[in-house]
Amino acid sequence: KPIVKKVFDYMLSKNNFGRTLTLKAKTPDFQTITRSKTYLYELRDFDELLKLTYEMLTLHFNDIKKVRLLGISISNLTKEQMADGIQLELDLEMPDY
Repeated sequence: KPIVKKVFDYMLSKNNFGRTLTLKAKTPDFQTITRSKTYLYELRDFDELLKLTYEMLTLHFNDIKKVRLLGISISNLTKEQMADGIQLELDLEMPDY
């Protein structure tokens, strides 16, 4: 399966869609390039997700001749936004010696 289809199918199976599309590429010389774009709406349509991924690839990754790793992720998920979580605080004071 194409990677975009795997990501979309996973979101669909969890009924959890996101608004931020992120692409990450690693070159043979281990250079990492990451680009993200956040949309005003959730990416709930496979054809649109495929089109947006292709647009981002051609806009930001066209100069790369060889890729050893390509990753696609979706964030700003619906269920992240709906969760009633709490933020934990850590006490990072250094002890007096």
